[in-house]
Amino acid sequence: MVLSVLFHPTEVFKKVDSSPVLYSPWLVVIIAGIFLAIVGYYASASWLTGVYMFIANIVQWFILTLFVWFFGFIHLRKKRGIAEERFAECAAATGKLWTITLATNLIMAILSVFYGFVTIFPFNILAMIGVILAIILTIGWIVASYKMLKVVLGINGGKLFVNWILLLILNVVTSAFIVGLIAKIF
Repeated sequence: MVLSVLFHPTEVFKKVDSSPVLYSPWLVVIIAGIFLAIVGYYASASWLTGVYMFIANIVQWFILTLFVWFFGFIHLRKKRGIAEERFAECAAATGKLWTITLATNLIMAILSVFYGFVTIFPFNILAMIGVILAIILTIGWIVASYKMLKVVLGINGGKLFVNWILLLILNVVTSAFIVGLIAKIF
């Protein structure tokens, strides 16, 4: 599933756009949040950090869905009808995009669980491979987000590029804001 989103994102998002009810993004977001909570727990040795990371993952996905829905509302308000249906399509599309986040969180959770073994020779090579895979998945997420906007919004050219850059900037800003809130709590 992650590989199809990475290597064939246009087809995946077209399937989601045509039938958003067949896919439940909440399951992917919750599982990704669990893996992120594991990373948070092992990074800070506090279960409370894990809970906050879990909540932050869900909030970040929801905010990203709202941004995509807002962009769709701006561009497609005359082309399509009901806003609730558009939100379901946007939620399903960002849920598919979140499978890449799920894979990245899984890799980071595995690395954080086996952190004590990194000094042993085979494990440090596996850790480097894991970090490289996480970087590749992050780049794939950026490319797939462009394809997602292209399919969901149905626009091309300069409008698409501007919306994509805005989406990336807003995603980074909201992520930093959420992490800042978590840091303030501690």
